[in-house]
Amino acid sequence: MKITQKGYIRVPDKLSEELDFSRERDFFVYKRGCSFSYVPWFNLNADCNKLKIYLDKLEKSSLEEISEIAGEIIYRQFYHGDDNIVDRTETQYVKVKGTKEILSKVNDMVQSKIELWCEGEYGEFFKEISKILKVNPSMVINDFLKKVERDSNLGGSMISDLTSGSVFALAIGKTMLNFHEKVHDEFVFNLLQYNFEFKNSNAFQKRWEEIAARLSTEDSLLLNLQILSELGTITGHFVSEEVKLEKIEQLITQIKSKKPSKTKKRRKKTNDELPSLPSFP
Repeated sequence: MKITQKGYIRVPDKLSEELDFSRERDFFVYKRGCSFSYVPWFNLNADCNKLKIYLDKLEKSSLEEISEIAGEIIYRQFYHGDDNIVDRTETQYVKVKGTKEILSKVNDMVQSKIELWCEGEYGEFFKEISKILKVNPSMVINDFLKKVERDSNLGGSMISDLTSGSVFALAIGKTMLNFHEKVHDEFVFNLLQYNFEFKNSNAFQKRWEEIAARLSTEDSLLLNLQILSELGTITGHFVSEEVKLEKIEQLITQIKSKKPSKTKKRRKKTNDELPSLPSFP
């Protein structure tokens, strides 16, 4: 794709079809890490009003319940106590001084906004939490509203089966997921930019997928260390980069030393060989 002189991006017809683009539809394009993402256009204030209509009908959870949910989600699959950061499988861990202090501070920042949720100011809660984590609040709200509307169109009763606490768990979980995805994208981009050279976009994409796959499996501990660094920046706490840099070096060395798979060369046909013929129906 190329940007025209007027600043338009020309999307190939085949790709437009796959992505359901059309001239009549509006899209919101936003920066996520070092890449761009898009979603159908939405109005944040209008979505917040819709959300309030739905959630005001639900059974209210107590401040204590909401507070406990927030703490569980912030620490989940990340922290094992005693300054230990764990990987996704919770089988590998590394001690990083200051981890408890950073996560406690993030928890305090989220907890300070919980009263907004309990008072029914759901949209304001999303806006405030998104400011802390620097993510797009509309993504979380819009995603939830779509699920409710889809369920309703199918004759379901999803919303009536929920409490304000269960919706809060979905909301804070999705917000943290968006934050993790943003950190992931920026981290992968920086690893590629400073450690590899590329001849074309296909080569770049291939390496991106390779590193992304490793960060979601055997090197998920490294990604969690990067997430901790970002949370440290948010809370104003310095995190030692020694362990992280060592693991980055190991990852890059392993990828560079990995021999690319060789493509088999086709044997040239001699002049006396006949070409294969198509079979008849």
